[in-house]
Amino acid sequence: MSVERNIALPPEQQEIKEAFRALVKAYGGQDAVAKRLGTRQQRISDCCSTTTDAFPRADEIATLEAETVGYPGHPHVTTVLARQRLRELVPTPNIAATGSCCLPASRRATANWPRRSLRRTKMITSIAPRPNRSRPLPIR
Repeated sequence: MSVERNIALPPEQQEIKEAFRALVKAYGGQDAVAKRLGTRQQRISDCCSTTTDAFPRADEIATLEAETVGYPGHPHVTTVLARQRLRELVPTPNIAATGSCCLPASRRATANWPRRSLRRTKMITSIAPRPNRSRPLPIR
């Protein structure tokens, strides 16, 4: 399979390729990336080159960015994609999601549930006809 090597890509796509090249460099080079992704080094080279139309897959970018956390420029490609769509990445604190912060609010919201359901049960049983009535119900 031959790849055309004299393509003029638009600046947006060239920027994505440059970001991928920086990601590959942060990971340890083309050989290390090719080994990690289970692909040929030539394909990684084509994905880094601004004169070919080969691009890395989203799962490949995600894998490499997950393994380069803490390196300068992280996340390389995701930052460029967000900026191109007029978005901004905001780092969030690295805390464990235990759900304990949601418990007090859910307790307050469900505090009256037993009483409500009990009221509904009483209301439904008071409306329902009783089977042991001594006189028949009036017909309307």
